[in-house]
Amino acid sequence: MSGSEDLLPLDSHLDLPQPVKAALLDMGLACVAAELALAQARLLERQATAAAERADVSGPEAFYQRQYAGDLVDSAIGYADRLTVAYTMASATYASYAATVGAEAGAGRRLGAADPVSVLPSQILGQPQRYVPLIQLAPHNDVETELIDDHNQQLAEDHRSLHDVMAGVLEAGPATVYDDPSQSAHRPAGSVSLITQLPEALHRYATTCVSAIGLATRQRRDGQA
Repeated sequence: MSGSEDLLPLDSHLDLPQPVKAALLDMGLACVAAELALAQARLLERQATAAAERADVSGPEAFYQRQYAGDLVDSAIGYADRLTVAYTMASATYASYAATVGAEAGAGRRLGAADPVSVLPSQILGQPQRYVPLIQLAPHNDVETELIDDHNQQLAEDHRSLHDVMAGVLEAGPATVYDDPSQSAHRPAGSVSLITQLPEALHRYATTCVSAIGLATRQRRDGQA
């Protein structure tokens, strides 16, 4: 699970426009909130399922318990599915913006105050190379070579994992089902685990890009001092 340690540090050593720093932090916080909400919903789903199983073995006298438990399970699953899609939407925009900023920062180019644009999950699934390209940091000095190599390796691993998840999602059904929480009830059969993995993979790649952005912009600022 992600946390505050994965967010962009808003310190004076980052050579980034303030609007870019603020947008990355805002998106990161939104994703953490969605991730926590989904975790709570999944816990509720497990509790409801356990209650239903207990009612099933309680005999005929537990008729109303079973009826209540079944309704609770259905409601909990629906709630978790909607939150999964909401988390996917938040992490899609975060990953796309972090990759855009990371591409510029990683190449050592000075960043302008580009306004973030909301990106739908189906757009990323349809054009991953455009919205979530592989980010790699260019070497800045010999001292940080090992650190840069470590970041580039992690970026490559998370990018590859993201593409593996996206490939599975596309095989499961139409990508547009992840663009609107209200459509989650109409998702393709068997896609629950895949759409759970999708926001996690997008969020993970975004946080790795943000870590690389912090390293690249801090190095450039230090090198100019």
